[in-house]
Amino acid sequence: MKKEGYRIYKKNLKLLLSVILIGLFIFCFIYFLRQEKIDKVVNLEIQKCIDEALVSGLQLIGLQGGSLISGDLLPVDGLNIAYYSFDNFILLNEIENNLDLYIESSIQMCGEDVVFDSIKSKTSIRNRDIFNVVNVNILNNGKKVGKDYKSKLDINFNEIYSVAKEILKTENNDLDYLSGFGFDIIVIPYEEKYIYSIRDINSLLDGIPYTFRFGRGERNE
Repeated sequence: MKKEGYRIYKKNLKLLLSVILIGLFIFCFIYFLRQEKIDKVVNLEIQKCIDEALVSGLQLIGLQGGSLISGDLLPVDGLNIAYYSFDNFILLNEIENNLDLYIESSIQMCGEDVVFDSIKSKTSIRNRDIFNVVNVNILNNGKKVGKDYKSKLDINFNEIYSVAKEILKTENNDLDYLSGFGFDIIVIPYEEKYIYSIRDINSLLDGIPYTFRFGRGERNE
């Protein structure tokens, strides 16, 4: 008798658990459907803005030696090129932060009817590419709606950066020496400093080889 009662108890318990699980599944499914989502047209517009901002930001930062507005700058061809010694070369995470600032600022001007609540960009300079994730929250009918947007550029920035550091370290302007790095490198005397242009024909932005320019000033003592 006890065994029969126990079997009934187990059967009822399994049935109850099944009902609970099915209920949870239905609740989660309905909750997901009711979540506010970014309109498809707006979604595509934001992604396009982010992709374009990453490209233009990387181009500008390349032409200005990793800098946007801060640091020691040389006014050349309407741009401000940062110059360094080996001891004070800009760090990769500073370049990533500069890209994030540029992207966040650019997205603010994206779309006439888009009301942004918050924008947070995170750029990662990896071995052979640059990866970016932007968390965007907009206001849709008074409700905050968010999404992560991802972009990637196949730019060999890390190696270009390493070559720039090596040039600053050796202070060697010999063309045979510079050609050994595998990039097109040009050296331009500028007053008492030198401007270097590193061009990678294998890293293309809008079909144009990527260029990183920077100046070399006096070594810090």
